[in-house]
Amino acid sequence: MEEFKLSLKNNYELVNEISLQTEEEEYSMFYNYYKKSLEDINYSEISDELLSQMSKSITYDNNRYTFYSDVKKTLETLSKKYKLVILSDNFPSIKRILKDIDIDKYFKSMIISAFYGYRKKDKNFLKF
Repeated sequence: MEEFKLSLKNNYELVNEISLQTEEEEYSMFYNYYKKSLEDINYSEISDELLSQMSKSITYDNNRYTFYSDVKKTLETLSKKYKLVILSDNFPSIKRILKDIDIDKYFKSMIISAFYGYRKKDKNFLKF
């Protein structure tokens, strides 16, 4: 497992600073990331099914996020007084997830790093 973690870390450039517009692109990016990371450790049981499951899980599984129970009430209250914006290091799927739990409507704008190919720590991302 440690070897796989190191391989993921070494291949992080495959998910870092890449511009993604859709969940399909996000899925494909994670598929390639996991495939390369498993190949690098000579994992012999790489199958399309395994790669697909891993990639689907991280892209399409809403349960990978946990929200506080009072998040809707809090955002509703804040949005009446302030213009709320999300500035996030994240991927296209976050927009669907926020919509699925019905909190996207509280944000005037969502600036998601993957849309621009920058991470928040990059000065260029802050220009948006």
